Amino acid sequence: MGHEIGHLPFQHDITSVLRFGGKNRVTVAVDNTLLQTTVPQGTLRDLNTDTGVKQIQAYTFDFFNYAGIHRSVHLYTTPTVYIDDITIQTDVKEDGTTGE
Repeated sequence: MGHEIGHLPFQHDITSVLRFGGKNRVTVAVDNTLLQTTVPQGTLRDLNTDTGVKQIQAYTFDFFNYAGIHRSVHLYTTPTVYIDDITIQTDVKEDGTTGE
């Protein structure tokens, strides 16, 4: 299983890796490596230190990027058959008088 762009919510079905009736462990690996594909990227800048130049990240978001789990994690069960997603489409007539 994998998920990138960790600041967005996501879910995974872990049924295939569970031992029903036995002990289970959920392990999550996190990585805050800044790449061109990470969003939001922020910027990298050089910082002169006593031991040389080091790159640091300039943040452009409202959460800590310290490679940890920052918000709640929930494990939940679902019935074998369930509604996973609902899409609602709306429309308004060009004159704005009614909608569907």
